[in-house]
Amino acid sequence: MSESSPEKKYQKKIQTAEDLMQRVANGDRHAFTTLVQVHQNSILNFIWRLMGDKTHAEDLSQDVFLRVWKSAPKYEKRAKFSTWIYRIAINLCLNKKRTLKIKNMFLTSLPLKRQPQINTDFTTPENQLLKAEQTRRIFDILNTLPSAQRIAVTLKFYQGLSYAEISQILDRSIPAVDALLVRAKKNIQKKIRK
Repeated sequence: MSESSPEKKYQKKIQTAEDLMQRVANGDRHAFTTLVQVHQNSILNFIWRLMGDKTHAEDLSQDVFLRVWKSAPKYEKRAKFSTWIYRIAINLCLNKKRTLKIKNMFLTSLPLKRQPQINTDFTTPENQLLKAEQTRRIFDILNTLPSAQRIAVTLKFYQGLSYAEISQILDRSIPAVDALLVRAKKNIQKKIRK
């Protein structure tokens, strides 16, 4: 077959998120839909773990993608797309937490309810209840950490990112990320012992 055969000509090139983002910057809605489909679950889970509330996570993840769409014309391919989108998610979460903190100062109601995820692989109701309680306790402990530690732990252990990726997202050196995770681990261990 020659190089210009139809098979070679029409083979779909796998595009990176950065390439898709360049297309989104030009108004390509299909490229945007593809980006959302690829990154939606990881962003939603990341935000849910930071916020501890599924409803807030769903709203904020939509806000993240709205910002991606609106910011597309200004997007520059300097860093990985995932670094950029996680930075957007972190900023929105921190803003939301500030807003909720201010709101809670004026309200006398109970704190925000957390909606623990129940693993349906467990067969007995007792196991499901135990898993839900463990998940709630983890959220409670994570929410007591300073925000930088909480974000680093979530990115490392729940999102599975490397130290280098976390370093880019948090705009800190790799040793600083390591130090954050070490301090977070010590803080978590103290809370578990209580």
